[in-house]
Amino acid sequence: FKNDEGELETVAGSATNELTNVQKLFELYEKNKFSENRLAYSIAEYVTGIGTGNSTNIAPADESEIFGQGAGIGKYGVTAKVSTSVDQLSTSIINIKSVFAEADPNTVDGFNKLQFDVFGFSRGAAAARHFINVVLDGEQG
Repeated sequence: FKNDEGELETVAGSATNELTNVQKLFELYEKNKFSENRLAYSIAEYVTGIGTGNSTNIAPADESEIFGQGAGIGKYGVTAKVSTSVDQLSTSIINIKSVFAEADPNTVDGFNKLQFDVFGFSRGAAAARHFINVVLDGEQG
């Protein structure tokens, strides 16, 4: 884009922008904490937006994938982000089992309920809906 002086400037990418509203909401969630009655345990996971890198750190995507970034397909698209989400949650659930075992191995024998609060904006909302379908229906979701 051209600045006020008419000179051409480049943008470093969305990874350098201020936090998104979805990121801000994520920051408000309880992370790795038991409820007061110790019957519930909260975790929070964040997956970067469509077209951005798949690491848990906010990082730009591989610039050679420009079309996929814009179209929401490929290794930074909706389906890839859902796969990243499932992988992250699977790891977290395995870790929760060890937290329970350390906290009180005699009273925790399994999960009664998993509850998901899923958020996304624009293409991220499409990914959020697809994630819920995958959770409910499996990989064919």
